[in-house]
Order: sequence, then structure tokens, then C-alpha cells
Amino acid sequence: MIDAPPGTSCPVIASVKAADVVLLVAEPTVSGLHDPERVAHLCRQLKGKAMVCIDKASINPDVAAEIDAEAARWSMPALGTVGYDDSVTAAQVR
Repeated sequence: MIDAPPGTSCPVIASVKAADVVLLVAEPTVSGLHDPERVAHLCRQLKGKAMVCIDKASINPDVAAEIDAEAARWSMPALGTVGYDDSVTAAQVR
């Protein structure tokens, strides 16, 4: 398992090249809607298989639904969503 930063920078390219499967974690934001498309394009160029999971989907359900629909258009299966939970932040603070 390789963790990479968001976007399509050099570390992301190196991670994608080394991976059998790419799991992109997107948040329902403007950049979260556009970054998966760039990574999907990168994976196609590098012959990698990509999937997406939408994190904090409950923060903006409309954009989460857009990401889900766009993922299908990019041939990137959406594996599911993770809702936002304040208790995670509270646990981190503690």
C-alpha cells in the first residue's frame, strides 16, 4: 500500500506507476470533483486500474453524487462513501 498526496504531482505519478490498483479518496468539494478526473486520466495513460471512494460524503451530498456520476464516466468504479462524523475530530483532539 502506497499513500500519495492529492493531485497529479511527481510523487503521485511514481505511486501510480508502482501500483496494481489505485484507490482515490475524494472529498465532496470543487477540487474533489476535478482531481479524480485528472488521476483517472493519469491511470489510463499508465495502464493502471483506478477506483474511487468518497470521504465525508455527508458534508455535501450533491457534489458527492456528482463525483459518483463522473467516476462512472471516467470508467472508475465508485466503491462507496464514508460519512462525516464529528467524533473522529474529537478523538484526534483528545
